Amino acid sequence: MNLELDNLALETDARIGERVLSRVYDFLGFDLTPEVEQTFMDYQERNATGARGAHNYTPEQFGLTKAQLRSDYAFYIERFDIRIDD
Repeated sequence: MNLELDNLALETDARIGERVLSRVYDFLGFDLTPEVEQTFMDYQERNATGARGAHNYTPEQFGLTKAQLRSDYAFYIERFDIRIDD
């Protein structure tokens, strides 16, 4: 059983992170130097989604069953159109 949600824009659009950083620095009254921007971009690159592999777990590792999870979370699965792969 593999549950997948679409990535949020914040995870997929590095430019959003840069704009947020700029707004935070403006709010705090700090100068956003090219060195700080580069450090931020380097950090994002090193820590991109999936940069350290994936975490894969099975319900059975936690004493659960697929049927139990489907039943317990049916509302969320339907409400948020979560794709379930067996």
